[in-house]
Amino acid sequence: RKADSGAVAAHITSDNLAGGRLAGEYLTRRLEQGGVIAEFEGIPGTSVSYERGKGFNDALAKQPKLRVTRREVAHFNRAEARAAMTELLAEGQRFDALFAHNDNMILGVMEALHHVPPAQRPILIGFDGIPEALRAVREGDIAATVVQKPERMGALAVNAALALLRGEPVTPTILVELDLAESAR
Repeated sequence: RKADSGAVAAHITSDNLAGGRLAGEYLTRRLEQGGVIAEFEGIPGTSVSYERGKGFNDALAKQPKLRVTRREVAHFNRAEARAAMTELLAEGQRFDALFAHNDNMILGVMEALHHVPPAQRPILIGFDGIPEALRAVREGDIAATVVQKPERMGALAVNAALALLRGEPVTPTILVELDLAESAR
């Protein structure tokens, strides 16, 4: 996340805006006929939540038949997302798809949906590419997750630190590309 204060020589981060777009574009391909979507946000006001949400909603805006009808704040927390989804189900809310700003939240949503028959479950999309979410993608419980590259980010951080120690210029913001892991099921 971006720092609120202090001197920052280089900020190395996933391209969260592009990652949100990846998730939104995936949904526009999967739901060509349209549908209703729920979005689970992380921590309001953080750069990560803002950028992931903006990229996602910008991509959806290109498909007018897709509508985000519900936004839930779950603070990047699995238990909060599970509780929020359980409440939505109790209210009779149904969605064609659900995008969560991180994998912990989508895993919480997935847990809340386990009693729903598979044919009635929404398309689930997460963000991060943590091992548990990647396993859920392989098993078909989650449709997709946007995959970050922490090893690449670490290597770039070491290179930036070495450049700074040598007195060389460093790019102030270094965006790291993302991938989309999709279920074959």
